[in-house]
Amino acid sequence: MKHISSYILLLFVIVFSFCKKEEEPIPPKPVDPPPPIIELGRIAYDRNGVRINYLGNAFKEDNYCGLYTKDRLIAGNALTEQLSIHQFPLKIGTYKLGTGLDVLNGNLFFNVLDEIRAIYESKGLPDDFIEIIEYDSEKQTIQGKFNVTVVNYYGNDVSLYGQQDTIRFTNGIFHIKVQ
Repeated sequence: MKHISSYILLLFVIVFSFCKKEEEPIPPKPVDPPPPIIELGRIAYDRNGVRINYLGNAFKEDNYCGLYTKDRLIAGNALTEQLSIHQFPLKIGTYKLGTGLDVLNGNLFFNVLDEIRAIYESKGLPDDFIEIIEYDSEKQTIQGKFNVTVVNYYGNDVSLYGQQDTIRFTNGIFHIKVQ
């Protein structure tokens, strides 16, 4: 009986010596969020090939958002312009721009001393879009990209200030607080 106990003990030692102890799984490293594509509160774009980096805002209405630049002085001390893209959802995705008041579209307003001189409107061209790449509902910030071509449909005296009837905004990026 003593030998049987010794053999059983030896058998256990041999069997368990080949068993590996399960290692604790290594937890994944936390992924840092990507750095912002532009400083908070800014919108940048190529306006007919000229790079502009300007102040911007966003507003929220129901489940939709609007993005706009602050009035930007462009001709001496009189003419200002304001680019807006509105009616896009506050969620990550790429959205095609159209034309009209009740759809996702882009507009450009020219003002002289707070009087509207011209309104330009997007025409829903194939490469007109807005892409939301990040929306932080806690911080109420959005980041994204856009391209939009706008055409003058109201007003004709902006040519006095050297403005064309069609203006192309490309390589647009933004990082804006939603208010």
